[in-house]
Amino acid sequence: MSEAATQPTEATQSSTPAEPTLDEVYTKYNVEDTAQEFKAQPKTEPNPQTQPLPQVQPVQDQHVSIPDPTLDPTGYKHWATDQQRNLGALRQALQGVAGEIQKDRIARAQAAEEADIKRAVEQVNQHLGDSKLDPDVVEISLGAEARRDPRFLALWNNRAKNPTAFQAGVKAFANKLAKKFDMRRDPQIAENQRALKEATSTKATTAPEDSETDRIGKLNGAAFDRALDRYRGRQ
Repeated sequence: MSEAATQPTEATQSSTPAEPTLDEVYTKYNVEDTAQEFKAQPKTEPNPQTQPLPQVQPVQDQHVSIPDPTLDPTGYKHWATDQQRNLGALRQALQGVAGEIQKDRIARAQAAEEADIKRAVEQVNQHLGDSKLDPDVVEISLGAEARRDPRFLALWNNRAKNPTAFQAGVKAFANKLAKKFDMRRDPQIAENQRALKEATSTKATTAPEDSETDRIGKLNGAAFDRALDRYRGRQ
């Protein structure tokens, strides 16, 4: 058997692909271009001159008698005054209805956005698994990322149009957040905390201040053993 045959081929070697980063997600889904479009389009306010309010014309009932302005100027003035008063009341009522509709639209949009934020927080914690964070921490971190990077904001603004890109971004953000908060727990620190808890729980005397126990729990190796022995000797 030749030496080449005994060597494992690259095809037979399995490796777990690395999770994509946020930058890779942005590149894959062309988020950079989308972010530039958001930045290039300024918000414009409606121009009241180009968008006038619709004119409401009073409906003239054929049974309504309109005084002749020449033959009965006083009666005509009363009639015109009544028409203006009725028209003003109608416009005021329409504006009130339009305002209520607008407030309802804003309230529904805010409720929908809050629901989307809650879902995004839950999805981030799902990706974090056992290392999930407090929901408030995740929400604040999502907001900070959107303010810092317009590409992430573009993902969020287009979450309904391109949910696949948004889900990929959420997963990549969860990986970034996990590294930032250092989810890997030191087993030696865990053992120190267990031993310290056992020592303090078996004593009937007054427990030391929390600052001392916290300090001992963070020590490692021989330093922890010496500090724990000194603590036990004082009990």
